[in-house]
Amino acid sequence: MARDEVTYWFDPGCPWTWVTSRWLVEAAAVRSLAVEWRLLSLSILNEGRIEERRLERMEFGAGVLRVHAAAREDSGNVGVGRLFTAYGHRVHDLKEPFEPMTVAKALADAGLPQSLLAALDALDEPAWDAAVRLDHEASQEAAGGEAGSPVVAYGGVGWFGPVLASAPTGERAGEVWDDLTRLITRDEVFEVKRGRTRPPRVA
Repeated sequence: MARDEVTYWFDPGCPWTWVTSRWLVEAAAVRSLAVEWRLLSLSILNEGRIEERRLERMEFGAGVLRVHAAAREDSGNVGVGRLFTAYGHRVHDLKEPFEPMTVAKALADAGLPQSLLAALDALDEPAWDAAVRLDHEASQEAAGGEAGSPVVAYGGVGWFGPVLASAPTGERAGEVWDDLTRLITRDEVFEVKRGRTRPPRVA
C-alpha cells in the first residue's frame, strides 16, 4: 500500500515537539503515513536573542542536533527517527539530564554506533552544522516564514505545529490528523492559534 509522505522538522530538546512527534508516530500507523525526519534548530532560530542562563543548554542542543545529522549519514532516515525516539524518551519521559552520557545511552538504545557521539563536540567539523542549517532553512521555507519547532509539511503545505498538550493514540491520533490536515490544507486558511493553558504531558 502506498504511504502518504509527511516531513517533520524537529528540535529534539523541545518537550512540545516531543509530544507532537509521539502523536505523529501513532497517526502514521493508522493513516499509512511515511514520516521523513528532518532537523530544526532553536539555537539558529534564536541567534543573538538567547538569554545568558539558557546559552549553555542551547549550545548543548546544537551538539545533539549534530549527532542526529551524523546518525542520518550513518543510517539514513530510519537512524534519525530511532535516535530521536531514544533521546526524546530519555530526556523528556525519564527526565534524564542534558549531558553527553544521555546521548551515549540514546545511541545504544537506537542501535547506533557510539562513534557518532564525536559529533556532539565537533565544532571544528563544519559538515554537521552545515547539514543542520540546511535542514533548518528548509523548515522555515516550508512554514513560509520564521517558525519554531515543530514544522510539518504534507500535501504541498507546510506549517508550524501542531503544538499538542498530550499525544493521542490509536484511532484518536488518526482523527486528530484528519481534522488538522482537512483544515490546514484549505486554501483559505493561513494561521490558527490559541493560548497554552497547561504544560505538555510527556509521559
